[in-house]
Amino acid sequence: MIISHKKKFILLMVPKCASMSMRMSLNDINDEKNLPKKQNGRLKHHANVNLIDFNYSDYFVAAFVRNPFDRIVSSYNHLVRTSKFNLTDVGFEEFINRWPDRHPRQYGLFFKSSHHWAKNATKVYRFENLHNEFDKMCKDAGIGNIELLKSENKHEIVLESYYNEDLIKRVMRIFKDDVDNYEYRY
Repeated sequence: MIISHKKKFILLMVPKCASMSMRMSLNDINDEKNLPKKQNGRLKHHANVNLIDFNYSDYFVAAFVRNPFDRIVSSYNHLVRTSKFNLTDVGFEEFINRWPDRHPRQYGLFFKSSHHWAKNATKVYRFENLHNEFDKMCKDAGIGNIELLKSENKHEIVLESYYNEDLIKRVMRIFKDDVDNYEYRY
């Protein structure tokens, strides 16, 4: 979460929606000294707005959402590369069908809808048009012209290799809130 008291701005960080790039880009306005509920001296990166312990009713609260299927494929690729659990032998279909039930505490945030974080936002923006939407958010929030930096998180996602009708239906059920609230279709 990014909070700027001076700019009256909060950015809710949805996992796998360019949050690292946005965190780097907005670092200069991030007001770390007054952040709520810290873990190891730092605010949890994907903290929910309910952790805020001050009245933010006059703040501009923004969030980015992403096509749920693209987001879960990105999550899967991320976890295969970085997880302390060996996921290299776990295929995407098994990951979707059984992994969240087996390891809900470790991977729960990847299986929560974007709406879980974005539902309290003043304005929701789309990951699919990231640079234009980031520029628009900066203008809407009155935080100035800020360049969206690219994180060093390098990975290639080959979405087409994961698509099939059964998996799409499963993902649409898991992320029903995103499908309903942001009208994502496949």
